[in-house]
Amino acid sequence: MSKSDNIKRAKLLRQRKKEREKQALLNDNLLKDQQLLREKAEKENVKIVDRSILGGKEKISTVLLEMIKPVFFTAQDEEDARGIVSMGVVAWNCGIIKQTLGEDKLEDAMRTFKSKEDSWERNLLNEYIEIKCNQYSQYNDFITDFQLSFERDGRMNFTVLTGIAEDIAKT
Repeated sequence: MSKSDNIKRAKLLRQRKKEREKQALLNDNLLKDQQLLREKAEKENVKIVDRSILGGKEKISTVLLEMIKPVFFTAQDEEDARGIVSMGVVAWNCGIIKQTLGEDKLEDAMRTFKSKEDSWERNLLNEYIEIKCNQYSQYNDFITDFQLSFERDGRMNFTVLTGIAEDIAKT
């Protein structure tokens, strides 16, 4: 091997090592977010069940991000992204209320919102409730809590804690 080949190889090895370290850091941050949610749930005496054991293959956090993707890309900064994700969580849960408890219960829940009925935010919320009901109706996991964090390079970690809608309806 020539000297230039050795330099290229060393450079490639350093680059791969950086990528492995970055992935490990991302996994650590995601685990920290999940641990925070577990601790909150434990304090509130909420039982946590792994969805994969129940046959849930898709992550609700991923499905929700897919649902809000058109609006999510308009976020200017982390604060905007947090607001959009929060709105998505509210729309998701309102969609479940509408599906499981009916339009009347959704109207009761919507009265608690402070925004005016014909405001831009309220119209967007109603639009996403309809998207949830029409395109994601097979998911009945009520989002009880979520954790959103950002990496230094701008990547986002989003973790949710869910409950089954039938259990929520009983409370």
